[in-house]
Amino acid sequence: MALFLVLVLPLAAAKPTKEQKRIAQRDIHIRLAQLYMEQNDFVDAYEHMTIALENDPRCAPCYAMRGEIAMEREYLPLAAGNYRQACLYAPDSATYHMEYARALMFLDSTGSAAIHLEQALRLNPDLLEAERLTALNLYLQDDYRHAIDTHLAYMHHFMFAEHYAPEQEELFLTIPDSLANEYLLRRLDSCVRHSEGDIQNMYRTTFTKVLYQVLGTRLIDCYQQGRWAAAQRIVERLQQTEPADYSLYLLHGQCAFEQEQFKISERDWLYAGEKDSTHASMAYHLLGCQYYYQKRYAEAIEALDESIRHDRTKNPHAYLFRGRSYLALGDTLVANEDFETILEEDTSYYNSVRQFALLYLGEREEAVNWQENLLRTAPKSDIYFSAACFYALLGEDEQAGRMLDEAIAAGYHSMTSIRYSPELSHIRQP
Repeated sequence: MALFLVLVLPLAAAKPTKEQKRIAQRDIHIRLAQLYMEQNDFVDAYEHMTIALENDPRCAPCYAMRGEIAMEREYLPLAAGNYRQACLYAPDSATYHMEYARALMFLDSTGSAAIHLEQALRLNPDLLEAERLTALNLYLQDDYRHAIDTHLAYMHHFMFAEHYAPEQEELFLTIPDSLANEYLLRRLDSCVRHSEGDIQNMYRTTFTKVLYQVLGTRLIDCYQQGRWAAAQRIVERLQQTEPADYSLYLLHGQCAFEQEQFKISERDWLYAGEKDSTHASMAYHLLGCQYYYQKRYAEAIEALDESIRHDRTKNPHAYLFRGRSYLALGDTLVANEDFETILEEDTSYYNSVRQFALLYLGEREEAVNWQENLLRTAPKSDIYFSAACFYALLGEDEQAGRMLDEAIAAGYHSMTSIRYSPELSHIRQP
């Protein structure tokens, strides 16, 4: 039998098909786009992703990446259009539905966003970001109660998934509906009472943050409207939550002062000054001003000494009230030293009292010029009040009265300062 040597030759490599070439080209441009994105070159990244789509027009990840690039560049309609295509070609992707919803929310299409967020959570109930966006979307639709419940549920899930409390989101920055505010606080109270362990600490921390945000907004409103009793109640509620926040004693003392509860304001400001060096300068300054208004000049000087000792910025207002107190006691020489300090430190129109120092030092014309220039620099209510005191010292009662009217019209609500300021004794409002 003849033996035949069989040579096995390698098969010739198969030529890639057109489809394979297109996919290879797509992948090359996807990789290039990713590299450009890593360098924050979003223009070239978008261009390469567009070329990738020319090779594979049904590539859902390509549309999603273009949507991400457009979001980075804040081209919101373009981002939404790309995410819409991604959802069309990959309808089972929870992430694509979620990102499409995010773009829609930026475009104020909250109704459409809700549909895609629901779809995302149906596809993946554990997608925490979709749950958070759902709460935010409800908030944007003014459905505050559902937003609160959804956000609380998200926080609960986040805690167990990530083992730490989430940062506060836009939902809790401001909730304009007062009933929703109350509902939020009750819900958080309930969470604190009925939860255990780390989750309880999370809710307690969250409760404090939200309480400060919500009640802080109310407190500002009360201050702006001169509703001191209501502001005082809000501060007292905050003090129950954070008794070691000594800044609250400054606010509580201010509310008491404005209601002529001078013993309470004195107590609060002394306590804050003794307990917390951070707030000591302001606490003693406020106390010194109160003593000055009460004509307790020696105590005013002592309090203002403490304020100045704790303050490295040389607050000109503290020197002004201390100088005035020395003048009231007849010590013109020491008073003038404080007024000279003001001239050295107070050289801009911001929060300025330079005009008073000039006036007390006998530079009347320069003082008037400074005051007039100060009134030209977008004056606010406190500047008008200061001007009223200045013109009253000049003996120009009519002009002082006009400035006081301007102060009240502009929102100056410290009626106690108006009633007790010695400078306004001739024009004081009843």
